[in-house]
Amino acid sequence: MTSTICRLLASATVAPALAVALAAAPSLSGASTPIPIPTVTGPIASVTPGDASRNYTFLATPLDIAARGYIEEEYFISGSACTYSGVGLGTATISACGLPYQTRIVVRRPASAAAFNGTVIAEWQNVTAQYDVDHYWLESSEHLMRAGYVWVGISAQRAGIQPLTSPPGLSVNTLKFWSPARYGGLDVTAGGVVVNDALRFDIFSQAVKALRAPVDVDPLGPLDPVVVIAAGTSQSGSNLAAYHNSILPLYERVVDAVFIGESRGQLRTDLTVPVLRLLSEVDVAPSFAPPDAPNYRHWEVAGSSHADFGFIGTIQPLLVRDQVVQATPVCARNPLSRIPKRYVYHAAWDAMVDWVGSGVLPPVAPRISYTGTAIARDADGNALGGIRLSEHQVPTAFNGAGNSGGVFCNLFGVHEPFSSERLAALYRNHGGYVSQVTRVNGANVAAGFLVPDDSEESTANAARSGVGKR
Repeated sequence: MTSTICRLLASATVAPALAVALAAAPSLSGASTPIPIPTVTGPIASVTPGDASRNYTFLATPLDIAARGYIEEEYFISGSACTYSGVGLGTATISACGLPYQTRIVVRRPASAAAFNGTVIAEWQNVTAQYDVDHYWLESSEHLMRAGYVWVGISAQRAGIQPLTSPPGLSVNTLKFWSPARYGGLDVTAGGVVVNDALRFDIFSQAVKALRAPVDVDPLGPLDPVVVIAAGTSQSGSNLAAYHNSILPLYERVVDAVFIGESRGQLRTDLTVPVLRLLSEVDVAPSFAPPDAPNYRHWEVAGSSHADFGFIGTIQPLLVRDQVVQATPVCARNPLSRIPKRYVYHAAWDAMVDWVGSGVLPPVAPRISYTGTAIARDADGNALGGIRLSEHQVPTAFNGAGNSGGVFCNLFGVHEPFSSERLAALYRNHGGYVSQVTRVNGANVAAGFLVPDDSEESTANAARSGVGKR
């Protein structure tokens, strides 16, 4: 990946800023139609996260990113957006324009241009829980920082920003209610005129345009992006699929590739923008098997869950710190798969950079297997087929789909450790267990589904475990 990025940086040119009136309706001339540049304000000053004033970035990272040469900044962006009809598998048509909005973006980036690898992950923040979630930062921050990526979170939807009425229930976690002093001016409904998220597509496009063609305030500081990967998980992944199908064909391209996670949103196949989709075991279905193609790659991670232990374990302390109101699910089975799906995210980011930069397609991945319409499973219940990380291929537990009960339990999946008797039958000694893990990790690195740093971490975790010890 490093050589590809160097080539990209060497050939990069900075696009001139386009003076486009924000209230003007764009023409329908297709890919040449410019995207308006929003007004950017910031960075917005913040107090220490956890302060009672709540005058800081919602779910601000608790990591000491300064020690890694990174900074976190929040900006407000404002402009005017259009609504669309015919959003689906075909190109949309513009319905109405000139609808004002103000929202925010969160930027986590290298402080110096020398540490930047040229690629921005622009995440459409997920709002399924009725608040903005930095999903891919929470899962991938370690890799993003060690590899020099920029991560930008874009608040594009009402459910994360403002309640429809005086907030009962889950609306207490919207930005405007959580911190009226900081976020009270945000509005993605054109003053209550548009409450169905119809402005979300232009908000996302214009936020990315502000990164690529800044005017007065540059959210990326000294960094000039070469590649922008649009990313969304689950509900926001489905929105990205609609954005890919219906909105991208109308305008100049400001995103170079699309990453869709944990979502089976349908994609049209006649567009050239590269798309990589990654599904957990919880998300697959026998009826959903789109073929790999020169513009599409489809990865399925056996044993993983829609929301796993790595994600929930990372976000939970932030929800407590920021006093986010939560429901406490009671699940039928022990929740949260321990298969580290984030490892495959990391390989995907790097593969997409090579795909955009040099045309090297990501590897074709094996799909999860079925017996009829049911996932095929081994004697311990673990799924067959798919991308098989060593934590799944050399198992110490059942991990995978099959939970039920309270809210989100089905998305959490299941983790049920093997008995000591089963572990003893599988692994006669510790060294043999670690050797198996090492072999699988090496094979996954060679196949392109695991990066070397994560292979080393996984092997070290196995070496520290008590598996096979008597």
